[in-house]
Amino acid sequence: EALRVNGVLTHLSLHSIDGHAAWANSEALRRVPKLPKSDPQGGRIVRDPETGEPTGVFTDTAMRLVAARVPRPSRNESLSALRLALARLSRHGLTAIHDPGIGLEEVPLLKELIDEGAFPLRSYAMVLANGNELGERLATPSTPKIRDYKGRLSVQAVKFFVDGALGSRGAAMLQNYSDAPLERGQLRVREEDFKKAAKEWAGAGWQLAAHAIGDRANRLVLDAYEAACESGGSGSGAPDLRLRIEHFQVVNASDLPRVRQPGERHGGGSACILASMQPTHATSDMAFAEERLGRERLRGAYAWQ
Repeated sequence: EALRVNGVLTHLSLHSIDGHAAWANSEALRRVPKLPKSDPQGGRIVRDPETGEPTGVFTDTAMRLVAARVPRPSRNESLSALRLALARLSRHGLTAIHDPGIGLEEVPLLKELIDEGAFPLRSYAMVLANGNELGERLATPSTPKIRDYKGRLSVQAVKFFVDGALGSRGAAMLQNYSDAPLERGQLRVREEDFKKAAKEWAGAGWQLAAHAIGDRANRLVLDAYEAACESGGSGSGAPDLRLRIEHFQVVNASDLPRVRQPGERHGGGSACILASMQPTHATSDMAFAEERLGRERLRGAYAWQ
């Protein structure tokens, strides 16, 4: 709907807390160039089922259609936001974090605060390789790594988004959703592109962290990581990189044994594939997970011991 601030018609775009959906009001939609009639690869333009018109809701890669029109914060605005966030983290007693997905433009800001003595954390940051719906600068395998900058910052890992979220039905599933028989989510990256990228990044010595929620996405990441391990052998590839599957949320039962622990032998090297799971996903999704998946698929979901 229209929003007026001090009598002026205002455009507004809001993002969901998980970063996988966005909403734009009618004025914001009017400011966006003509939207494509079909959905982009890895995203969805939610449309009114009767009129076919956009509702203002966009998921995953479709979010960039609106985000591209949002002005980027200035350097000073970004620094101010960082200072506020760091102060809040300190108040809550946080001293070390993993930061899964930063743009290259953020790295010099973090180093500047560290140089000032105004960075009270130790941060293990992961640069983005895709998923830059907010316009972040992406990294490449040749991007210089940062190893423990002044005891505060390491940048030796890379973040991929392979699919979306369960709540917005963007998680890529092997079978259709139980509550949406015509939908099975979508991959945000083509299968062959991700397999190729995994080999290149692992070969360059980066730890990979791939967001995967649905069972199709998790199977793709496992396939790609195993291939990267085999191509790496005992050289500069995957053996010591502890390749991460972020969330590992809904997994086909036949794929669960493919997660490997440190020291296990595979493909000529000791390859470790970590299931990096977050228990809060179980509590946040418990209200709708069975509705989305059905009872049988829940057997391979949230499967920690």
